[in-house]
Amino acid sequence: MEDQDGELRQRLQNAVRSVAPPPFLADRIRAEVRRAAVPRAAPSWRLMGALGGAMALCVMGVVGYEHGHFRLTRGAQNAYISSVSQNVASVMRVGLVDHIHCAVFRKYLKTPNSLTQMFSDLGPSFSPLLSVIREHVPERYPLVMAHRCSYKQRQFVHFTFKNSDALLSVVIARKQDGEALSPSELGIALNESGIPVYRSHIQRFQIASFDAGNYLAYVVSDLSNGENSQVAIALAPSVKRFFTQPS
Repeated sequence: MEDQDGELRQRLQNAVRSVAPPPFLADRIRAEVRRAAVPRAAPSWRLMGALGGAMALCVMGVVGYEHGHFRLTRGAQNAYISSVSQNVASVMRVGLVDHIHCAVFRKYLKTPNSLTQMFSDLGPSFSPLLSVIREHVPERYPLVMAHRCSYKQRQFVHFTFKNSDALLSVVIARKQDGEALSPSELGIALNESGIPVYRSHIQRFQIASFDAGNYLAYVVSDLSNGENSQVAIALAPSVKRFFTQPS
């Protein structure tokens, strides 16, 4: 029996080391620990039990989520997106919600789609953007998806870059009535490229946005604030030119 228990523990440890936890688990664990925490005067074993339970939740959650034993329902995904995005300005929310919906919650294929498939998924109007975007995102972030998508009936053009350490989206959406990147709402912008780039963040998500004619463009990632901003600054002139030059 001891040999079987040891083998099971080893298999569980190997499985946990090989996967990254989904974004909602850290928040859930913190909430469980806060609910279970007791005053300092209480016996320490109660707090230790709470921490142990939280660790067990993490282990089961990571393994179960990654290996398909359970999945968040669409309603739970929408609730998570709403709870995160409501804490940023509405105009920055546009890119954030699509990043979480389309990139964070996606189950990725082991082999990304071919460039031919990406061109097809983007369609003739947006496929020329693929080379423009790829040129200005550092090579250490492989392009794993490029397509048109939607969230709550709003249409997006979405480029997803992913390696073992980071997930980055370039999201482009046509402006809707009243949408604008405003210094009065968003504060001071970066102007290194001559195009204002506005920044925001919530939890681990860094958001940078710039105006591209009739479109809003976003870089959303779990990179550092500085690196995420630099990607947006590098992209801004070429992306804006693409959408504003005469056809």
